[in-house]
Formats: sequence, C-alpha cells, structure tokens
Amino acid sequence: MRNEDWVRGREKDTKTNQIRRVALDTETLVLLKEHRERVKARVEALGRPFTDDLFVFSGSPSKSAVR
Repeated sequence: MRNEDWVRGREKDTKTNQIRRVALDTETLVLLKEHRERVKARVEALGRPFTDDLFVFSGSPSKSAVR
C-alpha cells in the first residue's frame, strides 16, 4: 500500500509521513487477493496494463484515480 490519503479528491502524503500498517486476518487477505485478480482481469480486458499504481477500489473503469 502507498503512504497516501485521499483529501478533497487528490492524493497526498500522510501528515507525519509515516507508513500505517493494518493487521488483517487470513480470510480478509484471501478476499482482497481475489478482488485484486478480478480488477486485474477487468483492466486487462480494457486493453490497459495492470500496474502497481492503479487503485483497486477506484470507481474508474481503468482503475486510475478519479479526478
């Protein structure tokens, strides 16, 4: 995950520039990995490459930042 927050529709660093880690259980990790694979398939079906800078929970069909 990136060290950024959404504020007023734009990305920005966290106030203290520190990485925040969240502990997730195994079931949640499995669900997130499955979701990521579905998103990857959708993005590639649009003829776009799936890269690490895309937003897995974006409302945009290409999973880019919604501007």
